[in-house]
Amino acid sequence: MTSRSAAAVALFAALAAASGGATAAGESPAPTPRAAAGSEEQDLERLRGEITALEQRLKTLEARKADLGSEREGLETELALATLRVRAAEGQRRRLEEDEAAAAREAEATRAGLAAAGERLRSQLAVLAVLGRAGLWPLALRAALEGTDVTRRITTLVLLVREQERRREVVARLAEQRAATLAVLSQRRAELEAAHERLGQERVELAATRERVAAELVSLEQDRRAGAVALAEAIAAEARLERLWGTVAGEPGGGRADVEILRGGLPWPVRGEVVRGFGPRRDPRYGTVTVSNGLHLTAPSGESVTAIAPGTVAYAQFFKGYGNLVIVRHGERLYSLYARLSSMLTGAGRRVAMGDPLGVVGPAGDQDGNFYLEVRLGQEPQDPRQWLEPVRE
Repeated sequence: MTSRSAAAVALFAALAAASGGATAAGESPAPTPRAAAGSEEQDLERLRGEITALEQRLKTLEARKADLGSEREGLETELALATLRVRAAEGQRRRLEEDEAAAAREAEATRAGLAAAGERLRSQLAVLAVLGRAGLWPLALRAALEGTDVTRRITTLVLLVREQERRREVVARLAEQRAATLAVLSQRRAELEAAHERLGQERVELAATRERVAAELVSLEQDRRAGAVALAEAIAAEARLERLWGTVAGEPGGGRADVEILRGGLPWPVRGEVVRGFGPRRDPRYGTVTVSNGLHLTAPSGESVTAIAPGTVAYAQFFKGYGNLVIVRHGERLYSLYARLSSMLTGAGRRVAMGDPLGVVGPAGDQDGNFYLEVRLGQEPQDPRQWLEPVRE
């Protein structure tokens, strides 16, 4: 073997020895992005399930929102829903941060692998440059012409060429892999940025919801207290009225009860709309049950209120809880009561005929109207509509 061929073989052997471990490392697959932890995914799924359940519950409460309890429950559910949405957004952000970190590690690994493979390729090209700047084919032709150890020298040259091609393929493959990992990293960062933005929005909405719910809960509590006060006042007024009825019904006199034969045909005392009928009623807002002993009407303000039958005025003065109030006795047992009058046009002890004016309807009232009518037999409340003529539709 000539000194030139021996040098070539030595160079090839050194190159092969140097490239063995590095080639294996260069061809090993790069790590894939780490999947989100199973427990993290389960937590997110659980939060999403709770959000869906709360959204459905909120829709149900909105559909049947009829009292203060349901309103309060709906507000608390809305606040819990906003809180869960923030927690879900935070969990998603943490998962995307982990994915982004895994993608960054993979991008760094492919960068290092590509750099190492490129360095090995440059080393081999430097070896080939030592053998001959004109290329490998002139070297092979020269070996054949010299005729000294031709097979070995050509085999060495072929191996060098194949190794160079293989290293080029490794570099190209690693370059493609790095491009793919950089694309994944870019996508993960975009998703993380969007998650940060969503989390910020959810936090802003949560803060707004907390502020609004707190204000509405305060308002509901004020309404509840106002309703309780109003109910207590109504109960007290009714008790006072019952005592008044006891006094009025206990007075002697009143004449015959001929008016009872007109039951079902008496005229209405005023034109108006019944807004609350006779009997018990459950207040849908406060959940309380109250009993109305008469009819609550909404009538035109200033309209004249007339007697439904002839009789004697047994009471005509202001009465706490009912405003100006007139009671007319019709015979021995039948009474009619007219309340919430802006003014009275009669006085106690006066005789009145059917249709005579007793007072004037006051200004527009609340949900219970601005005029109140009762009919009683003795002290027993009667449904006025059973005594009055039917309303024509």
